[in-house]
Amino acid sequence: MFHYKPSDGYFGDPIPFFWDGTYHMFYLKAPLEPARHGADSTSYAHISTRDFIHWKEHPPVISPEQGGPDEKGCWTGSIIEKDGTFFLFYTGHDGGHPTRPQSICLATSEDLDNWTKSPLNPILLPDTDLYAITDWRDPFVFWYEEEETYLMSITTVTKEGGFWKGGALVMAHSKDLREWKVEEVYYNPGNHGYPECSDIFRMGRYWYLVCSIFDKTCYRIGETPRGPWRTGRNDSFDGVLNYAAKTISDGVNRYAVGWIRTKAGNMDSGNWEWAGHLSFPRQIVQDDDGTLHSKIPDHFTQIRGGCHYDIDSMNGAPPSLKGHWLKSSVGSLTVDSPLYAELPLRSHSSAFDITIEFIPSSSTKALGLVFHSDSSINHPGYELAVDLQHHLLIFRKHTKRFGSYACQDLLYQEEKPVCLRVIVERGIVEASVNDLCTLSSRFYHFSEEPGIRFFVEEGGGTLTRAIVYELGQAPEPIPAHDQLLKI
Repeated sequence: MFHYKPSDGYFGDPIPFFWDGTYHMFYLKAPLEPARHGADSTSYAHISTRDFIHWKEHPPVISPEQGGPDEKGCWTGSIIEKDGTFFLFYTGHDGGHPTRPQSICLATSEDLDNWTKSPLNPILLPDTDLYAITDWRDPFVFWYEEEETYLMSITTVTKEGGFWKGGALVMAHSKDLREWKVEEVYYNPGNHGYPECSDIFRMGRYWYLVCSIFDKTCYRIGETPRGPWRTGRNDSFDGVLNYAAKTISDGVNRYAVGWIRTKAGNMDSGNWEWAGHLSFPRQIVQDDDGTLHSKIPDHFTQIRGGCHYDIDSMNGAPPSLKGHWLKSSVGSLTVDSPLYAELPLRSHSSAFDITIEFIPSSSTKALGLVFHSDSSINHPGYELAVDLQHHLLIFRKHTKRFGSYACQDLLYQEEKPVCLRVIVERGIVEASVNDLCTLSSRFYHFSEEPGIRFFVEEGGGTLTRAIVYELGQAPEPIPAHDQLLKI
């Protein structure tokens, strides 16, 4: 698959690190069933790439150690380089321990492949008068040039606020990455629990704080790395199923990467689980006011295979399932739909990449795609909808009676063309609208035919582009033991 998952486990929190022209993706690896129990027993694994498509697997990084502060799991952290040494700051998880159920730990390496845990672990514990010992984790370390110091962001919960309202981030600082001094809380909105997996970076004149709050990765805008923080015109890169996203920059572009959850029992009705597959990267684009947008990178056209459908090659109006479609010009169709219209789009593969461009009328309520419907067993299929009325991008069952699996705010300019790209691969769906908004989700019912249909709710408009590709053959990851192959 293009969506990476280790063959012997699941992909959890990413810890991205760019070095020497390569994107390194360290991540929390959850074991397969029956040993899988949320984030418990996770170890660190490592893959790398130059394009987010071709991956190389590396040797195991660190694992839980009996009797150590990470006995029950090595949790999220960050990597930074200093004087030829790579420092991995991570969370030691030892739930149930009376004094250090969560703590900040350290491992170092000279080559990113061979790591040694510090004998001084844990290197940083919370002030128990101020913070809950059960929430002291997710160290994110970065260099702050203005103060010529290293800063570390730590997830915690204040005792004053409690679990539901005391979620906070604390900053610590160090000159040498060895000795740390904890500062005061720098982010504590007072209206939610712990903001985990934090990430701080600068883009242009603004600083950004990225953190995951109760199943959604959000971002905030500030003038300094300690805030104060404000929300942009949107507040996240994706929906609730693309979780724990962190960013990575190659000096030119910045990308956000997260993971897409699985469901218990491999069923739509199952509960969402911790860990799954690595999502496609989101390229981060900045507006003048500091608002961030996300899009699927342009070079991800490389995942496409053969073309199965192209509106430009059609002769006359196609047979429609619902509504009245007219060939208005070369390569375009017009529809006037007082209620609902559908247009079939041909594909011979259940894994596909579709691009739709549609100019809606002023009264158009929504548009989108329906796929993997199966009338023989009365399955309505799934719907990826651009809701122009409520400015949302939504993924759900086509009947709408079951609510949404995932949704995302859509910064849409009225009466502008809508460019919708939808990629479906083995139950994972990823979508992008106008290079402004992205959404990921997962589904479990597969029909033999993908049954793709474009739909318009109320109003009408002009379809100027509809092109369907099958996905190409995903390259197999290069295994860690094969040192001769290169990507």
